[in-house]
Amino acid sequence: MSTPELSTGAQAALHKDPLLFKALKNPYIEKTNPDGIINAGVAANGTIKKLLVDKLNAIADPFEESDLEYNSPNGSPELRKEIAGIFNRHFNPAKTVDAADIVVTNGCTSAIELISFAMCDPGDHILIPAPCYGALDNDMSLRARAVASAVKLPLDEAMSVSQISYFERALADIESSGGHVKALFLMSPHNPLGVCYPRDVLRRFFEFGRRHNLFVVVDEIYALSVFDRSETVTPFESVLSWHDLDSYIDPASVVVLHGLSKDFGLNGFRMGWVLSPWNQDLLRTVRSYSVFGFRPAYTDRLITKLLADHEFIDSMLAISQQRLADNYA
Repeated sequence: MSTPELSTGAQAALHKDPLLFKALKNPYIEKTNPDGIINAGVAANGTIKKLLVDKLNAIADPFEESDLEYNSPNGSPELRKEIAGIFNRHFNPAKTVDAADIVVTNGCTSAIELISFAMCDPGDHILIPAPCYGALDNDMSLRARAVASAVKLPLDEAMSVSQISYFERALADIESSGGHVKALFLMSPHNPLGVCYPRDVLRRFFEFGRRHNLFVVVDEIYALSVFDRSETVTPFESVLSWHDLDSYIDPASVVVLHGLSKDFGLNGFRMGWVLSPWNQDLLRTVRSYSVFGFRPAYTDRLITKLLADHEFIDSMLAISQQRLADNYA
């Protein structure tokens, strides 16, 4: 008796098991699992855990009947309004961010997967500066079946305009072998290098994207965790703050990612968001895909209440940056 074969996509997934996930399956716990894995692969902010736990316990409401119902998979209007407020208070946007510009997802892992689906056909390449966050290949290729193509850079050129030549060469090599490059994926602040791209380097990336008709995704998940303000360090500057973005690229090609996991120390709540004030077609597509990544209605309600306390959030972010500086500067 024969068993039907799994799909080709499923067969490929059988062999994908990122090292990070292996660590999560067997975590080190001093008393109950001393032989577990100590995971140094997650850049999570533990300096504000108690502050957050105390706050969440203080504002957590009893369950309501509405919490038992389906909620909006792409974020309630109230939640998206509060997320827009984060951008408007802390990212210095050139144009006020509106709730309609945002799609909430089940973490930034889901956000990366959903935009990969939206931008790419199976087999299309996404260029990524290397070294890079190790799970991007999984996020982009496991189900969306885009190809995460790491462009290896000398470390002394990783924040230099000279790196663009490596991307030109990588794109030419892919296309000469019959492939198709569809997008460029950047992280600023950078993971794992921990620095921000200088404005001139971002400008060159945007011009590269325009020359080759690419989407440019800028993951700003660490935006509000920058703690070194010395003159020798490039400050964080959100793409949203660029008044002249359209001088370098069609803004409809640009997508921004952010979420709760890093700046807010809430990676367990699995909430990220996609922002593109310039491309409503892309946002509508991601909204339609987001039905496969619902978050609990109670979670949305609790996070809305947390983000609505602007005084607490703004104070917490300042405390977080100071504690990060105290620990790591």
